Amino acid sequence: MHIPPFLRRPLWHWLPALVVCVLGLLASYGLWSYQQRLTQDLAHERFQTKTQGVAVALQQHVDLLVDLLSGLRNLLSVQPQLSRRDFEWAVGQLDVTRTHPSVQHIDFVRLVPAQERAGFEALALGQSHLSGKAPVGFKVHPAQTLQEYFVVDYSWPVAGNEDRLGLELHSQPVALEAFSRARRTGQLTASAPFAQYQEAGMTLSLPVFDHTREGGMEQGFLGTLDLMVNVPRLVKILQTGSDMAGLSMQLVDMGLTAASAPVIQRALAASGDTPWSAVEGRSIDVPVGGRRWQMRFMPQPELLSEVERSRPMTVLGTGLLVTALLAALVALLLQRWLQAQRHADLALARQRRSERRFQAVFNQAAVGIVQLDSASGMVVRANQHFCGLLGYEEPELKQMRVACSAMKNPSSSRCALPTTPWPRTFSRAGTPSAICAISRPVKGAWRSATGARTAPSSGWTCRRRS
Repeated sequence: MHIPPFLRRPLWHWLPALVVCVLGLLASYGLWSYQQRLTQDLAHERFQTKTQGVAVALQQHVDLLVDLLSGLRNLLSVQPQLSRRDFEWAVGQLDVTRTHPSVQHIDFVRLVPAQERAGFEALALGQSHLSGKAPVGFKVHPAQTLQEYFVVDYSWPVAGNEDRLGLELHSQPVALEAFSRARRTGQLTASAPFAQYQEAGMTLSLPVFDHTREGGMEQGFLGTLDLMVNVPRLVKILQTGSDMAGLSMQLVDMGLTAASAPVIQRALAASGDTPWSAVEGRSIDVPVGGRRWQMRFMPQPELLSEVERSRPMTVLGTGLLVTALLAALVALLLQRWLQAQRHADLALARQRRSERRFQAVFNQAAVGIVQLDSASGMVVRANQHFCGLLGYEEPELKQMRVACSAMKNPSSSRCALPTTPWPRTFSRAGTPSAICAISRPVKGAWRSATGARTAPSSGWTCRRRS
């Protein structure tokens, strides 16, 4: 089985690349974790900001509806005998359909004592609509005997609400509870949710008092202005008017604010289908007419852009790519270094073998050989035969300098070891001066200082003259 060369390396050759891989993986994981936390923090901050903005938008929308009712209440308070025609004209001037599309209809529910019922029905039949047509068969219904009747006297829009005229609220327990609470507190009240036209609805009731009368609140109470809100349509308006991208919302009625006993939670509307989780989601309570609405938000993937969601994986992928490149670079550099080391070892071995061969030839030569430093003239090395010619040991010769004209002038044929002023001269007591003349080859032969010829040789030759 053939094994690639790079797999036949010792394991320690892979250690630097392995260390780089481990460090790179740790660094990549750290960067991924850090970027993941940043992304989660960004998503949480954006989630908090958006949910708060939607809650504020809902409260503002409810306040606009209350302002609408307040304007109509002021009109009825100063003109308690306002006719049906004038009421419909006033509501029409407010352009409710365009400015408040969540409004289903607006009613004026009048308090009618039992003894005034017959006169009230006769008066209602005599008041025509804005179109000039009189109500057809206006009568308090369903028929029942009560001490007080709470009757829908005016209704807008007229079209589609003809049957509401004369409706008595005792047949509508949800609306009756809101009416009674508004009468008792004198404040805006909201009814519990109910089904209307196959959609969830609720009613805002604002009490109306006759300011032309003197006396207490109960004596001047005329009835209530009831505004029915289509809650799903209200949620759609919130989606259009506020930034709800990436949010899933459920609007839940939590019952009366002052309720002490547990209440049944009723869903009003929803936007998105993400199941509610108290751990991941956020709930915001919005008080509406004495009731508590709860907005339950859940984050969706669209809360962050695709680039923001993919940023941790992008950082991780970049870190892994850089790690792989660095590991490959370290492995390559290590291979080059090992190759350079092997080449250096081979060159050193060849040099040493050459040096040993040279040293063997140098020491075993039958002629005297000396190696000089061309710049200073100092003796670098000398073989034993040369030391024997001069009568000096090699360490002594290495302390001497040679005066050689050939080193400065290649055409010169003589070199001499001076007797002074070097540490050791060639003069000896009782013997003639020992001067070594070293000749260069002339036509294939060596000429010494004494004029004798010698056989050709490689290197310098020296003969002693007495």
